[in-house]
Amino acid sequence: MSDQSTVTKEKALNADFAQAQSLGIILGEKLTKCTVQKQALPEKEMDALKALLSHSDGARGFYVTTLTMPEFDSAFPSEGVSPSLKSAVVASAEPNAKLLTMNLAMSTAMILAHKENGSEEFAAGSELTQCRTKAVISSVLADMPRLRLELRALLAAASGEKGEDEALHEEYAKFLTRWGYGEEQRKVIAKVIADQIAGVL
Repeated sequence: MSDQSTVTKEKALNADFAQAQSLGIILGEKLTKCTVQKQALPEKEMDALKALLSHSDGARGFYVTTLTMPEFDSAFPSEGVSPSLKSAVVASAEPNAKLLTMNLAMSTAMILAHKENGSEEFAAGSELTQCRTKAVISSVLADMPRLRLELRALLAAASGEKGEDEALHEEYAKFLTRWGYGEEQRKVIAKVIADQIAGVL
């Protein structure tokens, strides 16, 4: 088990991507334990989590560990994440709205790619990331207008439709092209987003 005494708000605020991954593991352990026990994160860890998710390197490091490591499964129940995680994500629409949107797209596309390549183990890993990302999004979507905007922009880009925000639409069109997503991958991305936002937007 990681040393939880190493988590501080200051370290989280100043963490680079690599450091954020280490902090993400520590916070993921604590978050998993508290979620199972239906308890809020202690104040110190809560402050650190909010600080980590307040900047791009921190949030990326947190997601790359907690959304992929099997031992954190209990922190992402399908019915919704804990109020502590929800609060930390909602507190910083930037960068979390964009990162969650891109994580949903990339994990969804990779499920299809891995299955087409016969790599069921890798597909299962991408499905784990997708499920956890969806759990976070479903928990915060109603309280994050920016996340709703990002998802609508990606949905329009993946569907080949005109987006409501021209600059954001162009950004996601370039994102899909940059990662080489073909027609089938764009279709599954669009379907997952449409299902995710149904009843909310």
